Amino acid sequence: MTDTRPPDDRREPTQRTGRIVAALVALVSAAIPLAFRWPPMWDASHHIATPWVIGRLLAGDPFFAQHFEVQFAPLPYWLTTVSVGALMPLVGPYVAFAVVCAAYAVALPWAFARLQRAFGVENPVLLPAAALLVFCQPFWSGLTNFVFGLPLFLLALAAWARLEPGRPWRLLAFAGWCVALYLAHIYLVAALFGLLVLWAGLAIVPRSAAPPPVRLGRGPRLAGLAIVAGLFVLGAYMVLIHPGADANSGPLVWALTPLRIPALVARAFGSPTLGQPWYLLAVAPLGLAAAVEWFRRGRAAFGGPRAFLLAGAAALAVLAVLGPANMEDGLGHTVEDIAQRFELPAVLLGLAALPRIERRGLRVLVLAGALAYAPVKLADVVHWYRVQDRQMTSFVKRIAPAVREHASVLTITAPDAARLDWRRRLMNYAGNYLIIERHAYVPALFAARGQQPLSHRRTGEHRLILDATIAPDEWALYDYVLVQTDVDEPDVPGLGARTGLRASTEQFRLYEIER
Repeated sequence: MTDTRPPDDRREPTQRTGRIVAALVALVSAAIPLAFRWPPMWDASHHIATPWVIGRLLAGDPFFAQHFEVQFAPLPYWLTTVSVGALMPLVGPYVAFAVVCAAYAVALPWAFARLQRAFGVENPVLLPAAALLVFCQPFWSGLTNFVFGLPLFLLALAAWARLEPGRPWRLLAFAGWCVALYLAHIYLVAALFGLLVLWAGLAIVPRSAAPPPVRLGRGPRLAGLAIVAGLFVLGAYMVLIHPGADANSGPLVWALTPLRIPALVARAFGSPTLGQPWYLLAVAPLGLAAAVEWFRRGRAAFGGPRAFLLAGAAALAVLAVLGPANMEDGLGHTVEDIAQRFELPAVLLGLAALPRIERRGLRVLVLAGALAYAPVKLADVVHWYRVQDRQMTSFVKRIAPAVREHASVLTITAPDAARLDWRRRLMNYAGNYLIIERHAYVPALFAARGQQPLSHRRTGEHRLILDATIAPDEWALYDYVLVQTDVDEPDVPGLGARTGLRASTEQFRLYEIER
């Protein structure tokens, strides 16, 4: 599938401007993580500490060998660990993670452009909107492997569209993207598998009804479908069925509400601390342009390969809205979002499926919306990075020096901290940085047999920070208790009688266990 439009059309001023604006947004987005030491992401500490611990284990560190072991199994969710770990010997753990964030900021709009070109629906004025999806809500709220895998998802789908008989290297490239996608997240493999099944379904309908570019054929695409199916089955086994994958089981929570429909856009285009839907500056022109083209051209506006992209976006959106919203742990806390993870793939495919905007005035309007919203959103992102950097700097300066090296630190989020807003909850796992700063052991570092690369030798799984009950053997095992709270006497049984306060910040209090 190649773009058959005349070359002079691709050089039209608004099309060139779309590429330039997207490049500028991507470069600024990449520069932001590189400008700060501490990323304001809920699970960043896990993805920074995990490759650091693995590096210490490979170096033969006896302290960490007592507490951790590597799970050498074909698990998904290795992407960030491998990426950060590869850079860590060169630039250290913090800069390595920032570089991976910067690479993702550039890769997402680039992969979106590759998807457009592979499907012959190149529409450069949409590239700035794709670039503005980098700092989406899942970026902040603990889906790091998932969002870093989004460019791989787009590139794998683009590679699938380009599979042809007689070009085996394309099948090898497709297989490579699929393996990388497996290492990112099983949900993205599931989304890709579902799209390829949809492709196969469209390919077997009568030829007059199928979009012309959607053909299954024999050889490469059948082999590609088998590759994705095999990876999906393997991932489902490792995450859900493999012995010990208890972290992925629990009661499902359903949230069948119309409010989840606008959330598709809000979670994708929104910004952390803006109190109003400023993202409508970018979204409204897109919707208006699509509506005008639809009324002008009818079904032809979404014909051809756009029909497949639109059908895939609709299917993923329905799944995101109607599927289970969350999963509960043994304490009744919501710990895992489920179907909402399909929101971003749905938005990206829907954006790629928008009809080509033929009227120059509409193209100018779409670019103006992106230009108006980009500085607003990126300024808010900088603000949020600065706030987190200030809080974490205070945490490291006050808490870390009070912890002796090679200590064991139990981290807990006190019940009273449940009233903290979501932005402050992004600090829940700040205690994991003590693993790097003080070479300490923290049992809250993510470890699950079907998910993370590490396993805790004592418990296997990571300890839930929301469990404020400290068992008798835990009082004997740990040296410190780090409590996230903003009250003087947090509701943790036995804390006042068995510990002494050693340091505190606005959100945390460090207690040393007295023996």
